[in-house]
This record gives sequence, structure tokens and C-alpha cells, in this order.
Amino acid sequence: MDTKQGIWQGGLNYLPFEPSFKIKYHMESYKLDDVLQEEKTVLTRRRKALSGEESAKKFDENKFGIAMSGGGIRSATINLGFLRTLNLFKILEKADYVSTVSGGGYTGAYLQTTIKEKNGYDELFDEQNIHHLRSYGNYLIPGQGKLEKLWNTALLSFGFLVSWFMSLLSPAAILVMVYLLFKAIASLSFLDVRGSLLDWNSAGNRVMYFLEPALWLTGGILVLHFMLNLLMNFSLGVSKFFTKLETFVLIVILVFLAVSGIITLDSSGTWSGQQVWMALLGAAALYVFGFFLNPNSLSFHRFYRKQLSDAFLSHTGGRYKNLRLKDVFSIEEGTDGHQNYLAPYPLINTCLNLQNPGGDDKFKGAKASDYFLLSPLYCGSKLTKYVRTAASSGYKDMTLPAALTISAAAVNPGMGIYSNKILSILMTLFNARLGFWADNPEAKPRRFLPPQATHVVWWPSFFLKELLSKIGTDNRKLN
Repeated sequence: MDTKQGIWQGGLNYLPFEPSFKIKYHMESYKLDDVLQEEKTVLTRRRKALSGEESAKKFDENKFGIAMSGGGIRSATINLGFLRTLNLFKILEKADYVSTVSGGGYTGAYLQTTIKEKNGYDELFDEQNIHHLRSYGNYLIPGQGKLEKLWNTALLSFGFLVSWFMSLLSPAAILVMVYLLFKAIASLSFLDVRGSLLDWNSAGNRVMYFLEPALWLTGGILVLHFMLNLLMNFSLGVSKFFTKLETFVLIVILVFLAVSGIITLDSSGTWSGQQVWMALLGAAALYVFGFFLNPNSLSFHRFYRKQLSDAFLSHTGGRYKNLRLKDVFSIEEGTDGHQNYLAPYPLINTCLNLQNPGGDDKFKGAKASDYFLLSPLYCGSKLTKYVRTAASSGYKDMTLPAALTISAAAVNPGMGIYSNKILSILMTLFNARLGFWADNPEAKPRRFLPPQATHVVWWPSFFLKELLSKIGTDNRKLN
């Protein structure tokens, strides 16, 4: 395969989950003005094809879009009725844009795929489709009868447990690597690391003299952070300072627990030379394995995406259940068919979490997050700039169900700079996250490495970023 197209290779297509170690190239980024100009060009051409030259000339005068807000299935239901009314009065087909977020995206995805399937607006809301949507109103646990509900509840529980187990592979890899490296270093004859550490009193004393005061200190910092936020109306400066302080304290505690745990539990003594080499090889193998532990594939995101796809896209007979985002809307010069541009141009809005903002010059105002756009032409935001969807290896294979699910990811450990640290840790450890790690459009190529390595990351480090609230625009991946 042609690596210039960003297609992954190397015999990895036997993996049972989405590949994360892809051959990727640094893509050119664009500003918002560039995005708006190309959208105007494309939508003017769409108007000309659908309504004639005169309508196209008036694009700047009377362009309009439809915005559908979020709110889960309730929002999807309200928006469905709203669109049905607009369609009844022939207004829907005149829209240039349809902008959605979260639950509004459920209806937006239905709109895009159904218009493609029916090749028009006349049968957009036929009774068969509406019946299907009503049947999947409870999309996480669909079904009509008690037995079917019970079965789907079991599937939901099993799916969560499996994803939770898989998500723990990253911290497990880190812990085993630390243990193997510690044992290898401690077994070197000229270093008595293990002996020195074992001389540090007993496990009980270590907890008493370090861990207990550290936990009290952490609790005090969290309380002080909360009180100052209330007194100073959630000042950005206060939150940024305490975010750094809390992260430092938590790192110190985690390192202490890891070292203390190894000392307390390990009683096997030092290893021989061969065992040391085996430990080093094992640590190296785990490091390589970490490049494949993509949380987008291992977390609950996949199950959530399937349920949403079944509910809002399967009515087309499965034809568009995995429609790529870049293929949702397209219009080329000389194209006769119009099903690819008949629907309004979709703008799928998502939330860009900013717990660790990438510099004051980019992060202005007391915002806990920023918007991030997913669309057929461009993906990105004003904060990170934009990349062409079809030309970026990180977005060209993204599907409409994936974009819909990202937009609807209402549960995530990192929900802005004001996120509760303890809650972030618990949500990360128990896999209570629906978010998605996407390529940062503004990521620069690494020094001394080819551009293909720009977005290749060691995934366990991103588990730590979620755990320690280090999510922001200065990472190669955005959440």
C-alpha cells in the first residue's frame, strides 16, 4: 500500500482492535478564514446545482443554517419534530448548513444518511423510519419485551467490564515495566538500591511517616482550591496554579506507592545476569506494546458508538452505518448525481478539553473547554487550527458514527480546567470515559524523526495524562 496515503502497514491487520500505530504524515494546518472560504465555494456550487445560478449568486445575502442543541435522546426527539415541521413547509431543503452537538447530532446523522438513502426529502420521515427510532429510544438498552431488555442489559454490563479490563492494560504495562527495571537495576552488583530502600524502616512506618501526611496535605489543597474558586468566582489563575500543585503532589504520592509496593511485596532477592537481561527485554517489549494500546479502541467509546449507530443509522439497511465523515458531503465539478450534496452541509461540534492549556497566548478567558469541529472538509478549531479531513491520516478514516459519538461524549475524566482531581482519577481508573483522543492539527514533527512519526504516541502516557489532568493543546493528541 502507498504509505503517502497514511495507510498503516507492516502486517498488523490481524489485530482484533483498531490500529493505533499508523504511518502518519504531518499535515498542513489552516486558519478559520481558509475553512470558511472553501465552505463558501462548495456551498455556492451546491446551490447552483440544486437551485440555479441566481440562488448561488445570493449565497452571501441569504445563507442560513439550522442549529440543533444537545441533551441526549430528549434533544434528538425534539429536533426530529423540529426538522419534520421544517420539511413539511419545504424549508429544510433550503438550508445550507446543519450544526449539531451531542443529542442534536443523533438527529443530524439520521438526516444525512436518510437523505442519501432516499435521494431526497419526500420520504425523510416515513412511518417505518420513525417506528425504528422510537424502538431505539433507549439506545443503550434497546428492546421491547422484558426478556430482550434483560439480554441487552447483560450485554451492556459485559461490554463495560470487558472495556474496563482492556483499559487497565496501559497502567498494567507501566507497573510491570517499572518493576522489571527496578529489579534489573537492583540486581547490579555495584548498586545496592534494594538494600538501601529496605533499610528505610518497615512498611508500616513508611505509611505513617509519609503517606498519611501526604494524603492530609492533598485533601487540604483540594479544599483550599474549592474555597478559593468560590471566593474568586472560579478565577482562571487560581485554577491553573492549583492544577500544577495538585498534579505535582499526586505524582509524588503515586511514585511513593509504586516504590513502596515493590519493596514491600518483593522478597525474591536479586536476579542473575540472565534474569536481568530477560527483565530488560521484557520491559522493552512492554514499551513497544504500549504503542498499540489505543484507548479509542479499548474504552467504552466503541460500545457507545455501536449503540448509537444501531439506533440512528441502521434504518438504511446498514449501508451507511460506517459512512466516512469525508464522504458525508461532496460535490465535484460535472457531477450529475446529487445525493452526496443534497443534505445541508454538516458541522459536528465537539468539546475540546483544556485541563492543561497550551500557553496563555492561545488560552484566553476563563474557559474550561473550547469547541472542536468535525466536518467533511475540515476538522479542528481556532485554538488548534484546522486540517483537511480527507488529507489527514488521523481524520480521513473517521466515520460518521465515530464523529457522532465523540460529540455525544458527555462523560469524561477531563472536563475542563476546573475538573475535580479526585473525580478525574476515579473516572480514569474505572473507565468512566466516552471521550476520544484525536490528532492535534497543530502538532509539529519531532526533531530527528521523519514526519510519519508526528502523531505516533506511546498510549500509556495518555492514561497518565487523563489520570493527572494533563489534557491540553500542547499534546500530540487532543481529548
